[in-house]
Amino acid sequence: MKQRSKAIVSSIVSIALSASLAVGGTFALFTSESEVNIAVTSGTVNVEASVNKDTLKTYSMGAIQDAGKFQNGGTAAFNAESQLELSRMTPGDKAEFTVDIANNSNVAIQYMVTFGVSGDLASQLICSATNAEGKWIYAEAGEEIESVAVSVELPESVNDDYQSKTNTVVSVKVEAVQGNAPDEWDGTADTTWYNDTDTEFALDTAEQFAGFSKLVDDGNTFAGKTITLKRNLDLYAEDENGDKISFDPIGDKQAFQGTFDGQGHTISNLYQSGWVFGYEWGSYGSLGLFGELKDATVKNLTISGMEALVEGGDISFIAGSATGNCVFEDITIEDSDIGTYNNGCGGIIGWSGAGSYTFKNITLGKDVVLGGLWGSFDSSIGGIVGQAEPGATYNFENVEINCRIDAYNDCTASYDYYNYRMCGMIIGRMQETITIDGVNYPDTSKYNLTFKNVTVNYRDWMNYHYCEPTPGHNNGRGMRVEPGYAYDGLPTDFDHSQCTINHMTCIPFDQIFGGAQLGVRGLKTYDGVTVNYLTSDEAQ
Repeated sequence: MKQRSKAIVSSIVSIALSASLAVGGTFALFTSESEVNIAVTSGTVNVEASVNKDTLKTYSMGAIQDAGKFQNGGTAAFNAESQLELSRMTPGDKAEFTVDIANNSNVAIQYMVTFGVSGDLASQLICSATNAEGKWIYAEAGEEIESVAVSVELPESVNDDYQSKTNTVVSVKVEAVQGNAPDEWDGTADTTWYNDTDTEFALDTAEQFAGFSKLVDDGNTFAGKTITLKRNLDLYAEDENGDKISFDPIGDKQAFQGTFDGQGHTISNLYQSGWVFGYEWGSYGSLGLFGELKDATVKNLTISGMEALVEGGDISFIAGSATGNCVFEDITIEDSDIGTYNNGCGGIIGWSGAGSYTFKNITLGKDVVLGGLWGSFDSSIGGIVGQAEPGATYNFENVEINCRIDAYNDCTASYDYYNYRMCGMIIGRMQETITIDGVNYPDTSKYNLTFKNVTVNYRDWMNYHYCEPTPGHNNGRGMRVEPGYAYDGLPTDFDHSQCTINHMTCIPFDQIFGGAQLGVRGLKTYDGVTVNYLTSDEAQ
């Protein structure tokens, strides 16, 4: 078991958030010299934020404490200026509270919550704001804005060098600007914005973004160039028959090799069908926002409402496949669902080849599903990486995984050949194995892995199970079960929900790394990774 640090850090941390912050501006929509009596008013951005002092909670090593107190004698309290003062913090101490945001604007807005950290603990303190940190969120004029949950934590990993440190200040800033609704895609591609001389391009419309995809597919790798987003994009579109239009992955024929910076914006409702692109069994390709990346960077982006399925190929929300030195930073995935058949399926990368991969400030929401199609036995599903190649380097920092892995469908299998054998909440398939006490496990020593502040949360979907047949039944092997087919005398409507009454025992899936060969058991724990099994109340 990992030894917990005993270092004591004595500090005062101030949350520089006043009782009422107003951030806004006045935008003159009209000027008038009319001789008739027409009243003309300007659109106003008016957002006020305030600390809800009654919501303050304190934790030590994940356990809730008496309000305002930490386990080792530290305290947390708001002062007269509504600043939060944290004293005598020790590793594992955390304070949480909410910030209420009132939207008094008479125009549509976009708002964002950011942090500024200075002082002795600047490199160690972890600050977060649920659903509102570092990304622009759209709101209609006067629309009610949900309270923001703020967390300030000194992680367990902090070392003795940070004892007796003081004068650390964390500032919370709520920004708001006049905003328009996400730009909606009309199904066409605009490439007129591109030229061969510039190295930086800012995209303002969904059609320009579709043009970006076309340029890469036509052979432009964008190596040494940067693409940025100027606003939120909605990529949902329908054809004349009312059918959804599949958005071409950026780089499904040619890898993107540049930098893509979403600048905190959201890409929503991206839809992709592998059948539309011809990626059927025997004809492979990669799906995702990017089909293929090589030596590329993707950062400052939220993916929301994405839906994609592929029969013959790898798939991910960000990159279907990737090679070389790739960086993924400040990325959130929410309310999205993807799946594949017998290939790699990952939250950030479906299949990764030789290279070095950095994942920093990544969040996969609890409303995200990674799945296998049609009860496939061989889908390699990973919360971050679907398939990882031996020898590659994978660096994880500030990563939170709440997604559901659903490899079940209408299929059951035994422990030596079960659906989830190549699935993991962090990495799905790890091909190299090691034998310990007669049991095969993924051999993590064949992969260069580093973890810092990585959290895996299992939620209510833990009732998904694989099945272990009763000894002697069907020679100890599982059965593939599909609707309309009968195996070994079982009814045609048999599925995994009936395991316990049909010669089988249900066993929970809970592994962060999966194997590849028959009989490989997944790994449940790893140094630097915190694993939580949340109850129904905590999952909410």
